[in-house]
Amino acid sequence: GGGYMRKWRITNMVLFWAYFCLVLYFTVRYGLDIASEWRKHRSQGASQRSCTKFVRSWFSDLWHWSDLISLVLSVTTIVYVFMYVFHSFRNDYFFSTSAASGYKVPNPDVKKYAMAKSVDPSRPMQEDWYIFLQFEKLESMYRTITLIAGLNSFFIAIKVGKYVGRLDRVKPFSHTLNTGMGRNFAFAFSMMMGMVGFSFFFFLVFGHQASGFNTFSQTLFTIFDWIVGNYDLTGLFEVHFEVAFVFFVIYMVAFYVIGVNMFLATMLNTYSEQVGNLDIERAKAFVKRKRKYVEVEYHDEAALLKDIVFGVKNTSKAADGKVYYIKDLPNKAARARGLSEGCILLTV
Repeated sequence: GGGYMRKWRITNMVLFWAYFCLVLYFTVRYGLDIASEWRKHRSQGASQRSCTKFVRSWFSDLWHWSDLISLVLSVTTIVYVFMYVFHSFRNDYFFSTSAASGYKVPNPDVKKYAMAKSVDPSRPMQEDWYIFLQFEKLESMYRTITLIAGLNSFFIAIKVGKYVGRLDRVKPFSHTLNTGMGRNFAFAFSMMMGMVGFSFFFFLVFGHQASGFNTFSQTLFTIFDWIVGNYDLTGLFEVHFEVAFVFFVIYMVAFYVIGVNMFLATMLNTYSEQVGNLDIERAKAFVKRKRKYVEVEYHDEAALLKDIVFGVKNTSKAADGKVYYIKDLPNKAARARGLSEGCILLTV
C-alpha cells in the first residue's frame, strides 16, 4: 500500500520473508540433526524398542526441547500471519461513504447466519453485525499472532543464549549456571518456603489494616520487594510499631543479609571451580597440540639398536612400571627421521 507507512510496510514484508526462510532452514536442520543422531543410535545395535529409547535420549537435553518449542511457535506464527493476510474480509472490505459501493456480505455467509433478505428493513443492521463480527475475528487473530510471537521471542532469546554460551569468554558463566543449577533450585526453594512462612505471619497479623497485605499473594510480593530494597513500613508502623520493626529486622537479616550473600557465595565458589577446570582443559589442549608423534619403522632389531640407545625409568603410570626413552642417537640418520634424545618410546 501507499501512504506514509509504505516504507515500514515494505520493511516488515522483507523481514517477514527473511524470518520465513530462517524458520525453514532451522526446521530442516533440526530434522537433519534428528536423522543423524538416529543413525548413530541404530549403529550401536539398539533393540527393537530403540525408537522409544532414542526419543527419551534426544529429549533428555533441554536445548532440544527449547529448539522444538521455538520452531512450533514460529510455524504457528507464520500460519496465522498467512491466515490474517489472505482473509477474504480483510482484502474485500474498504471504508466508503457511498451506499452503492458498500461491502456485500458473501452469499454463503448470508445462508450460514440466516440473514434477512435484502429488501427487509433489518438487513442493514444484520450486515453491520456481520462486519463487526469480522473485525472481531481479525482482531482476535492478530492478538493471537502477537501472543505467540511474544512467547517465541522468549524461546529465541534462550536459543541465542545457547550459542553465546559456547564462546570462550562466556563459558565460565554458562558452566557455572549449568553446574550450580541443582544447588540454585534447592536454595531458591528453601528461601521460598521461608518467605511463605513470613507471608502468612504478616498477612495474619496486619491483614487488611496495612496496604500491601490485603491477601496472601499480595503479602508475598510485598516482602519479595523488601529483598530487592523496595520497602515502605509506614503502614505497618501505624498498625503496630514494635511487632513490625522486630519482624522486619529478623526477615531482612535472614533473607537479605544472610540468604542473598550465601547464594552469591555459592555461585562465586562454583564460578571459581569452573574457571579452574577450564584453565586445566586449556593447558591440556595446549600440551596436546604441542606434543609430536614420530613413527619410524625398522625391519629388524639390529637396525633399531644401531640407531637408538634406550634408557629405562621406573614409573607407576606404566603398566609394567617402566618407561623406555631415547638416551642417545649414535647414528645421524636417526635424527634425519625426526628422532631426538629424551623422546619416549611408545611401541616396539
